[in-house]
Amino acid sequence: MNKMTQLRIIARLWAHITDLQMLLNGQSVKSIEQIETEMDETASYCQQYADDSEDIEKM
Repeated sequence: MNKMTQLRIIARLWAHITDLQMLLNGQSVKSIEQIETEMDETASYCQQYADDSEDIEKM
């Protein structure tokens, strides 16, 4: 899997929040399964930063 920047990951997380809000409002074109799959993919991109203590110290 390609490396994704932290900013791009944050953008994806906001997109997930929007997708979930739309689902709750009955306006979503995505199913909960699609949203969960996309969230799992985003989580896998986050893994590259999970053990990176340098990035954590910079925050």
